[in-house]
Amino acid sequence: MSLKKRLPTDLKLVLILVLLTDLIVLIPPLSGTPIRTVLGLPMVLFLPGYALIAALFPGKDDLDGIERIALSFGLSIAVVPLIGLILNYTPWGIRLLPILVSISLFTVSMCLVAVYRRDILDAEAFDVPFEKMYLSVLDELTTTPQSRLDRILSIILVISILASVLTLVYVVVTPKQGEKFTEFYILGPDGMADGYNTQLVSGEQVDVVVGIVNHEYDLVNYSLEMRLDDQTMDMPDDLEHISLSHNMTWEMPLSFVPSEAGTDMKLQYLLYREDNKTGPYRDLHLWINVSEGETFTDLYVSGPDGSDLESELTLGDELVATIGIFNNEYEMTNYSLELEFNGRGVPLSDNFHNISLEHYSRWERPIAFTPVSKGTDIEMEYILYRESNFTAPYRKQTVLLNVTE
Repeated sequence: MSLKKRLPTDLKLVLILVLLTDLIVLIPPLSGTPIRTVLGLPMVLFLPGYALIAALFPGKDDLDGIERIALSFGLSIAVVPLIGLILNYTPWGIRLLPILVSISLFTVSMCLVAVYRRDILDAEAFDVPFEKMYLSVLDELTTTPQSRLDRILSIILVISILASVLTLVYVVVTPKQGEKFTEFYILGPDGMADGYNTQLVSGEQVDVVVGIVNHEYDLVNYSLEMRLDDQTMDMPDDLEHISLSHNMTWEMPLSFVPSEAGTDMKLQYLLYREDNKTGPYRDLHLWINVSEGETFTDLYVSGPDGSDLESELTLGDELVATIGIFNNEYEMTNYSLELEFNGRGVPLSDNFHNISLEHYSRWERPIAFTPVSKGTDIEMEYILYRESNFTAPYRKQTVLLNVTE
């Protein structure tokens, strides 16, 4: 049996269309052309159903042509969503490549089954008489009709069919341009449209994910700006020039630490188009509350390497300590440090008497001291004063020393 008889023309055409569609979709330079749409529609809406009908009804007397065409559309609409549902429960999911491969494998496998079953039926197998159809149309157009009116009507019919096909192709490959707009959104830290951290303690940061989707049917340059109560915040340079092509999506996590406390403060995210800087193109905002929280200053004493301070000394040994101050007063604070050994003041340089710290900043310095007397449980006191009140110690750390000869 010849190859032509084993592979009917209609099934050969189906396989060629499947192969062409796969190549067009998978090759990047071609995947963005209208050819993808022209081949993709029958790939989804007709070919799977036609191959399934060919496998189920291989005989020429099983169904007539109109029934085969109608059922091909109907079964394709039923089979393709079913394939998608099955893919949804697989590790591959509903994505372009898994769907393309699955539909192609289904269509090709049904064609192979149809070839086998038609081969068994031989002369009783269904086949599309493309050659007879061509010769009939050619004969109708070339043979002199019985009347001039018949010839005119035949020509009008052919022109109407060609015009309908060309109109359909034009509508498919050049869809009407929709509304031009840009999506601009902010998401919480987990990527959902909720969970925004709007109740803050001073020093905490607002974490959001900012997203832009370009539906402007053109390349657009955007810039992003952030304001807190109409005061512009510093932004990274890469957020001042964001270029997006049509249908392109841009997302980036963005963090911000409010510099002051307040209630019902308006935190704005403004999106500008490069061709119009006079006003924001899109505007989003959050209302945040920032409380000062507990105010305190931490004074700590440790060894030079951060370990516990040595308390057992020999007379003449040098005691080296690291003194640290952490300011959490929510304002600039001036401090002064004093040192006392066994109730007596120890002279310190001016660097320890004029210490200015911003909120949430830290200061550390080493202090060396050599005990001048021996004894047990001698108090070594590190005393911190605030500039606003030098009459009483603000913080104090006491270390008990044992000094022997």
